[in-house]
Amino acid sequence: MSNEPESTSARYLENLNASQRIEFVFDLVEKILSEMGVADVRSDAVVIASAIGDGTALVNDSDGFARFNDKFSTETGCLPYAREDVASLTVQQFCQMYLDDSYPEFPRAPLPDEHCRFRGRGGFGAGDGAEQEFPIGFVLGCPRSGTTLLRTMLNMHDQIWAPGELNMAHFANMADRSKMILPMMRYSILDECASRLNESISSFPEMFKAWERDALPVTEIYRKFYEAEPNTLIVDKSPAYSVFFEDLEVIGKRFANAKFIHIVRNPHDMIRSFVKLRMYKNASGLFEPGLSPYQMGEVFWVAHNSNIIQFLSQIPNERKCMLRYEDLVSDPAKQLTKICDLLELPYDPKMADPYGKGTGPVALGASDVHINHFERIEHRRPNKAFYPVGTRCKDLAQNFGY
Repeated sequence: MSNEPESTSARYLENLNASQRIEFVFDLVEKILSEMGVADVRSDAVVIASAIGDGTALVNDSDGFARFNDKFSTETGCLPYAREDVASLTVQQFCQMYLDDSYPEFPRAPLPDEHCRFRGRGGFGAGDGAEQEFPIGFVLGCPRSGTTLLRTMLNMHDQIWAPGELNMAHFANMADRSKMILPMMRYSILDECASRLNESISSFPEMFKAWERDALPVTEIYRKFYEAEPNTLIVDKSPAYSVFFEDLEVIGKRFANAKFIHIVRNPHDMIRSFVKLRMYKNASGLFEPGLSPYQMGEVFWVAHNSNIIQFLSQIPNERKCMLRYEDLVSDPAKQLTKICDLLELPYDPKMADPYGKGTGPVALGASDVHINHFERIEHRRPNKAFYPVGTRCKDLAQNFGY
């Protein structure tokens, strides 16, 4: 299963030229609006009003916008738009913006090696050297590489707690985390953390904010999680940990007995997913100027995986394992057994079917916004190269067997 929903529309769009795509997306918008009871959709009509009741538009209220947005994102396999991004656009402008965002022009030349890195450096938690010796696991991987699927599978095990992205382990304290984490991720973990600590969800947010005000060391938070259920192993999946090598070093020194699971995905599939979900729009400051969205995705793939490989070269073999996303979806039992052996836990067959034999929702609140659109794990072959990647990407992919 991919971390994005490959709807019929999304797959069909891949094979169309630019003019065919905009016609197809226009027809899709017209179809969705028709299902919502909106007739006579013209290309020059405004789709969404800028505010409730502000101006003449096909959709004027917030509930209507939410319904349209959900249907459109499900059909196309893209992240939903914010209202301010699409307000006052005509149907034609809306369709063109979607295509420009999700299907930009391919690069014509390989990415130079010197641009295949992130700008800046980590070391956000270097000031706190407190060493923790309780058992813990970390899933490391580039975004759009199957980390959420793997986390969801692990969460099916009765002896594993694999929450949504904690984004804590590389910070020194909770005050630093609150200042540097993306606002949308700052409190996304409250429900799961409250449940782990057996706290009321109504009162826990104030406790969490007190941790931030008091600059509580993150090591104390992890110890609270451990002591709340010492027989249930914490497995922390946060792709942000491998943006900078220095942060992985901090985590390695802080958690002396940690086990590490590295998951990797075919770079071309990861890059396509990265672009289609418009992730480059939230991370432009990490890249050299002038890179295309596809090249930004390439930097993500190379930088994350290079940092992880360099870090894991310092970790003993008995505390690490690597798997490919494609192997996980084609033979989940084999790959999950390997992980359970690493974690010193018995394999649980439930892990291979996080959707409950294809009939139920995905296990326990996955953080990926699209994972609940599936009913079962889907096995797809990796896509072929669709633009010329740079030398570092090509060499690293070959090392992984791609």
